[in-house]
Amino acid sequence: MWIMDEEEVEFRTFTDDAWYSVRLLVEEAGATIRVKFCGFNDDNDNVFHVDDFRNVEDLDGFASRFRPLSLQLQDSECSKVVNGLLVCASHYFNQDDLRFFDAVVEGVDRQEHSFEEGEEECTCSYILSWLHGPNTGKYTAEDIGHICRVQFGQELNPIVASFLSKGRKKLGIKPDVELATGLNHKLDFPHHLKEATSSMKWSLSYTWSPNCTIGYPCETKGQDKNTGGDGKGYMVFIDNLEKDLTPATIEEFLRKEVSVSCQASVSPSLNLDICTRGSIFFDSKTIFNKFCDFMEDTKRIIMSSRNRPWVIVGKVPVDEKVRASQRIADGRSSTANELRVVSSRDKDFKRAMKLTDLFKEFSNVKRKLNARLTLEINKVLYQANPGLVLSEDEKLRRGLKINDLLDEFHEHELKLQERFNIEQTKL
Repeated sequence: MWIMDEEEVEFRTFTDDAWYSVRLLVEEAGATIRVKFCGFNDDNDNVFHVDDFRNVEDLDGFASRFRPLSLQLQDSECSKVVNGLLVCASHYFNQDDLRFFDAVVEGVDRQEHSFEEGEEECTCSYILSWLHGPNTGKYTAEDIGHICRVQFGQELNPIVASFLSKGRKKLGIKPDVELATGLNHKLDFPHHLKEATSSMKWSLSYTWSPNCTIGYPCETKGQDKNTGGDGKGYMVFIDNLEKDLTPATIEEFLRKEVSVSCQASVSPSLNLDICTRGSIFFDSKTIFNKFCDFMEDTKRIIMSSRNRPWVIVGKVPVDEKVRASQRIADGRSSTANELRVVSSRDKDFKRAMKLTDLFKEFSNVKRKLNARLTLEINKVLYQANPGLVLSEDEKLRRGLKINDLLDEFHEHELKLQERFNIEQTKL
């Protein structure tokens, strides 16, 4: 006997980590759940049995792959899209292959909206850092048509909840032990930490944010328009920069070595951080392409005088007005000698390549560590009833529990960085 749930939900597959609309089918008295992909034939069904899960971590991971359907953002809703917001965004593999992955909004290049036959059209660009899929860890600029709003605060699908209950019973887990759900999946937790308690030691953001908000509030009237060109520029995000590197140093170095003019910005960093990130703004596509060609040449690497190679993590088009708001004043002295170009002819080029690969590996492990922290924090924030108004005592209790998670994360991060430093000294 089987039971079909007519309600569609989202499921993140194990094969490509993309979110799909699915319907759920219960078989074998609830001991088996069949995931049927909407718009696909039965050959693509995923079948799961309670015997497939060996421990609570397996159940935990399975539960986090379900959530309510994400909703397409409408042009009039763009003001709701803010930095740090989790969204479900589409990515084209080819003309006929569109898939959806989670991403975090890192900035909004806000433009004046237009109206066609009375209908509002959003012309803003949204800078996303991707959490899954082929763009994981990278930045891209997307329009509102590629972005869906993730729904939170709803009950877990009853078929999934019943299946998880059977899995808990089979594993001998007490009923009051809670599992993660897709509702808790990678939220903007610095915002929720601030709301949950004021007693936090510090908050930690998984993704890097620009030093300022990109662009200006959307307006439909009374906003000055750009003149003299399309007003577009290009931003490149660089990781693994020295923490004491200044924007002026970057600009002078690129002017001498690459013959490009630009405007640079270096992100603030914590004492714990081994490096920082920065952004470089180019006001023309020709200059932008020249810099990218230089960086993507496999026969040369830009490194600091302390042997820290630059790593590109994103390239996006932005409004030219970002140039006026992106720079942070820095009174430190600068010298372009803090940076150098290592070419394939240099004796330390192989070492530079190994250092680059080591940093990319380190970043990948750290990203997974942060993702796990996000999940654990949201299990605390949204336990029991996500829509429940919390008392002050409950806020404090959850805040203290989150504080313990942050302390544990801090210890793991220190150990990870210690291992990275040891491996780096071996090269």
